Amino acid sequence: MCVGKRCFVLGLSLCLAWLARADDKEIRITQSQLLQLTAQMQIADTEQQYEFARIALTAAYESYTDILERARRDLRLSVKGRRQRQKIRLWNRSTQAYVDRLGGLYHALDSGAALSIQFSQQNVLLFIGSKPVVIDGPSESANRMVERNIVQAFCRLYDCAAYFLDGGPQVVQHTRQKTPVSGDWLFTGLAKVRYRTSVGLIFEFDSSAKRPAKKKACLRLIVELELLAAELINIDRLGVVVDWDTMAIENRSNAALSRVLLNQQGHFLKLSLPLLGRYKDLLPGLLPWLRREMGIAQTAWEDIVVVQSERLLTR
Repeated sequence: MCVGKRCFVLGLSLCLAWLARADDKEIRITQSQLLQLTAQMQIADTEQQYEFARIALTAAYESYTDILERARRDLRLSVKGRRQRQKIRLWNRSTQAYVDRLGGLYHALDSGAALSIQFSQQNVLLFIGSKPVVIDGPSESANRMVERNIVQAFCRLYDCAAYFLDGGPQVVQHTRQKTPVSGDWLFTGLAKVRYRTSVGLIFEFDSSAKRPAKKKACLRLIVELELLAAELINIDRLGVVVDWDTMAIENRSNAALSRVLLNQQGHFLKLSLPLLGRYKDLLPGLLPWLRREMGIAQTAWEDIVVVQSERLLTR
């Protein structure tokens, strides 16, 4: 789904940050806010997707323009040798060409070019028309500034409160490249209607009414599941044992995040899981799907049916 420059290399420095507290045994695996926002763009409406792309292109354009202007200023003021000055001029020309390309892609986007937003372990990648562009900056510090500017600018326009985990600007260790989730409706002649997805989940509804809203609800749950699977992969790498028989989700009063209870030793994760946290009976039936996503399933792949899916429309 959503959930590499990103498919190629963004230059964001990715790291795994975790903290097992002695008092409550919380395992904190933090995820880049830009990656979390990009994941949400997979199910956002067209207006938000295009606004996100415009903001991202602008942030990258400004970052490269700034470094280019500083390099030109330094070249004028410096007394470097002839060979080094020539190298700087070549770098300036190639960087200017890239800046011009970013500007051209922005104008193409504004003219209605088709847009696809993708992300993977290290990069945010936009396809504008058929042309890919990685959203990054010219250095690691510039990358962090680009990320911050994108998130702040987008969240001034839209309410992002439900998009992020707790804490400030964060980075992620494990986010696999995903292709967009697709699906089709199944009408069997029975009372129930099903939405079959490309990720092995089938959602059962009482009727075919409000199909666009139902499809979005299915995608919201899939986003939560893929986030949970990615975090479980990370803690598995840390050597934390997950007890699949006792794993559960709990919500505490007035808490924005759900607790994912991992084992009887008291280890847990805090994640934004609105649907899984509200409908706790969903998790047991979805554990085989999570295990397959993590690559530890012992059984052959079979689609999993999510019953009573009408309730997923409740926000």
